[in-house]
Amino acid sequence: MLLALYTLFEREVIAKSTGWHEQLNELLIKTGILPNLRYEAQGRGSAKATGTGTESAKKEDRKSEAAPGEGELGDEVLSRIRELLSAQRARRAAARGTTPRAEPAHPAPPSVVVETIDRTPAAEMPESAVLQRGAQRAPVSPGLLERIKGALTSQREQIKQSVGPNRLSLVDEDAIDIVGMLFEVMLNDKRLSNTVKALLSHLHTPFLKVAIRDRAFLDQTGHPARRLFDQLVEAGSRWVDERDLSTGLYPTLQSTVERISRAKEHPVQLFQELEDRLAAETSRLEERQRVREARTVQSEKGMARLEEAREAAMRAARGLFEIDGAPNLFQSFVTGPWTDFLTLVYLRSAGNTDSGAWRGAVVLGERLRAFTEGLLSEVLPTASDVRQLRAEMNRRLGGLIPQYQGEIDRLFDLLEGRPAEAEPAAAVTRPAPRGTAKPERPEPIELSAKGEDLVEQLAELPPGTWIVFHGENDTDQVVKLSWYNAKTERFLFVDQSGAKASAMRLRELAAAVDSETAHILHATGSSYVESSLKRAMKALEERG
Repeated sequence: MLLALYTLFEREVIAKSTGWHEQLNELLIKTGILPNLRYEAQGRGSAKATGTGTESAKKEDRKSEAAPGEGELGDEVLSRIRELLSAQRARRAAARGTTPRAEPAHPAPPSVVVETIDRTPAAEMPESAVLQRGAQRAPVSPGLLERIKGALTSQREQIKQSVGPNRLSLVDEDAIDIVGMLFEVMLNDKRLSNTVKALLSHLHTPFLKVAIRDRAFLDQTGHPARRLFDQLVEAGSRWVDERDLSTGLYPTLQSTVERISRAKEHPVQLFQELEDRLAAETSRLEERQRVREARTVQSEKGMARLEEAREAAMRAARGLFEIDGAPNLFQSFVTGPWTDFLTLVYLRSAGNTDSGAWRGAVVLGERLRAFTEGLLSEVLPTASDVRQLRAEMNRRLGGLIPQYQGEIDRLFDLLEGRPAEAEPAAAVTRPAPRGTAKPERPEPIELSAKGEDLVEQLAELPPGTWIVFHGENDTDQVVKLSWYNAKTERFLFVDQSGAKASAMRLRELAAAVDSETAHILHATGSSYVESSLKRAMKALEERG
C-alpha cells in the first residue's frame, strides 16, 4: 500500500512539477538534512558495461579532481536546465491543450534507449573520414553545416518517438535534450571552423548513448568523456589548419572521432586512453612550434630593429641630400653608403642617438654637406681640409663597411676638383633620392566606438593568445600571437608550425575583431562543456 502511494506521488506530483522539488532537495542538502550524494563515474548498468570499478575510479580520481566550487556550479547549471526544460514541455503541452507528460510507470531501461539510438542514425551526415590519400582540404559549406544541425535535431526527435512517450523517462529525455544543446552550441560557435564542427558532430550519437548509460557524464565535470570533448574542441580550435588538414592535429582528431563512433561500448578507459593520446600529440606540436617560433620572433625582432635603424638613418641623412643642384654622385653616396653607415651606427649604439658614435657620425655628415655646398657655390675647400675629411671618412665609413671604399674615393675626387669622366663637376641634377624618401603612411582606419575601445584592449593581449581569422571560401586561419611591437603597433602571428603567418597593425586587428571576421580564443577558465551548458541555459531562459 505504501509503495503504491509512493508511486502515485511520484507520477502525479513530482513528475508534473517544474523543478521545485529539486530546489527543495538542494536546500535540504545545504542545511544538512539530506546527504549530499555524488555520482561516481558509473552508469545505471553494471561496472563491466561502463568500464568503471575500483581501479577505474582510482584512475579517474587521479585525473579528474574538480576545482573548488566547480562541481557545485555544474549541479546548479544542470538543475536549472532541467527546470527550464520541464517548463518548456509544460508550455508546449498547454499550447496543444494537453497536460504535461508524466513519468512513465514502467520506463524503458537504458539498454532499450541505447538500442533505439543505434537504430536511429542521423541523416545527411558527411563522412568523417574526409582525408583520403593526397587530400589536403575537406570544404564544409554553411549550407552543409545547417543540414547537419537539422539531421541531429531530427535524430533526437525520432529517438524520443521510437522509445515512446509512455516509456521514455523524463530523466532520459532531459539527457537527450541536454546533449543536443551541447552540440547545438558547438555547431554555432563562430570560433570553430566548419570543418572541425562537421567532424565533431559525429560524436553526437555516441555521446547520447554515454549520457543514457552513465549519469556521471552530465553530473560530473571531471568525467573522462567530458574532458576528452573539452580537449577535442580545444585542439580543433587551435591546431587545425583548413588550408592543409594533413598537418596539425586534424588527423588525430579524425581518428579519435572514428574510434569513438565505431565502438560498441564506451567505457571510461576508452576516453582516458584517447585523452592521453591527444594530450601527447598536442604536447609534441606545442614543443615543435615553440622551437621554431623562437627563431621566428628573433628574426622578426631583428628585422624590426633594422627597419627602425634604417628609418632613423634616413631621417638623419635627409638633411644632407636636400641640396639644390647636388651632383648625382653626391646623391648616390648619401642614399647608399652614407645611409647604410648611419644604420649600422644606430644598431651598434642600440638606438641611442645621444651616444658619442652617433653624434660623431652626424657631425661628419654635416661637414660633408658643408663641403658639397661650397662646391656648388664655387667656394672650394682647401686641399688640407679635404684630405682631413677624406681620412676621417675612410676611417669611419670605410673601416666599418670596406666595400664602400671605391665610392668614398669617387666622391672625394669630385670634392677635390677631379671628377670622374662620367660626371663632370659642373654637371648637377636633381634626381629623386633613392631609398631615403619618407616611408608611406598607411591609410588611416576608421573604427566604430566599440573598435576604438578594442584598440586599448588588444594592445594588452598577452603573447600566446590564439586568434581565428575567417577567410573567404569558408576557410579559417588559426594563428598565435607571438610578439607585439609597441613602437610600430604591429602584431606578429605564427601558424601551428611556428612559422610567420602574418603581421598586422593594431587598428587592423581591432577592425577585424569588431566586424567579427576575427575571433579571439580567450581562455574561459572552465571546461568547454561547462561553458556550453551555461550558454544553453541562457538561451533557454531568453526563450521564456
